[in-house]
Amino acid sequence: MERFTALYCHDCANKHFFGVQQIGLTARTIFPWPLNAVIALLVSIGGAMGVVTLLWWDVSLKKSPWAGMFFILMEAFLSTTSLLSRGVFLFHSIPPLLALYKKIDCF
Repeated sequence: MERFTALYCHDCANKHFFGVQQIGLTARTIFPWPLNAVIALLVSIGGAMGVVTLLWWDVSLKKSPWAGMFFILMEAFLSTTSLLSRGVFLFHSIPPLLALYKKIDCF
């Protein structure tokens, strides 16, 4: 989970620096063919899917959900700041946290 987070933070920082996909703005940098699409996918929904997949893995191994909740909120925050969109935080944090709340009986 820590490696994924480090890679995701690096991707968000690079995306913000190069301006690959920011909502309402034209891309400042055009990379070779697949890279713009891959970076946009990772920040828009790929990162959230990766975090939720790793969280599902931790829940199925009966580990504590608190670290997963932290990573969900961190991924939502990084996506929000790199996309320059406030609504992304809601769509990246509330559904996974609600699913985690319904799945875990420790709350």
